[in-house]
Amino acid sequence: MNAATEPLRYDQGFFNAACALVKEIVPRNHLHFLCELDATGMDAVRAECRRRGSPAPTYTAFVVQAAARALMEHPNLNALIVEGPFRTRLVPLNNVTATVAVERVVGGVDTVFSSRLENAAGRTLADLTEELRHYATAPVEDVPDFVRFLKLIRLARWLPTLAAWILRAPSKSARLWTRFRGGSFAVTSPGKYGGCDQVLPPWPWPLTFSFGAVKRRPFAAGDRVEARKTMRLTITADRRLANGAPLARFAETVRTLLENPAAWADLPAEPKQDRAPAAQAAPPLYSAAAN
Repeated sequence: MNAATEPLRYDQGFFNAACALVKEIVPRNHLHFLCELDATGMDAVRAECRRRGSPAPTYTAFVVQAAARALMEHPNLNALIVEGPFRTRLVPLNNVTATVAVERVVGGVDTVFSSRLENAAGRTLADLTEELRHYATAPVEDVPDFVRFLKLIRLARWLPTLAAWILRAPSKSARLWTRFRGGSFAVTSPGKYGGCDQVLPPWPWPLTFSFGAVKRRPFAAGDRVEARKTMRLTITADRRLANGAPLARFAETVRTLLENPAAWADLPAEPKQDRAPAAQAAPPLYSAAAN
């Protein structure tokens, strides 16, 4: 029986850890941008990668890189909100680091941990896809972030107050945040499991990107309505990060990048083709020099 079908069991440690995160999220005022994107361009890049003999990039990798590139164009949004004991500060970041939610089933317990993707804007789709698959499939002991999270869950079973303090400590320190939570945005994609077209998950990150199932839907293309594969993307922003207008311009940049990935995606090299030896030219039937 595989992880997708085996019965899952309740775990008090994971429940306590989830409660601590919910307490961090609830007081915040979130603004949601709901976008329906034409996924035709992404599918064209995926098909071209397969044609060249490489794995197709995941939709999550597209969203990670589009978000990272958009933050490079809107650097004022690449920031943390640090809640200190006396004041709350907006801390700009120099690097763009993505955090992606990864589901793992360990010992019959369904858990979700956050994986960090450094330098997300400067990496290829293939590189991001490979690292995401590593986090999802590698042995647990080979994923340090997950090992650390499992230790925290074990602590939360018996000392939930201490575990909650440790879990929420990064929100009080920019240094702890960048070390344990990554950067200014997170990506989650529960749609790949089915059951939802669009989700609005408010996470502790200043920006959260989430999308549901990527599938064929009615889509307005010019003056016509066509059946096209689309992605319903939600961008959730902490209202303290910026006003609505800068966030809306940022969301439009993300939409443009995702609908036109051929303009920025790094494709794998063309496969080398074995060339047949050139045929030797036949001697001329008539030679002026012979006469």
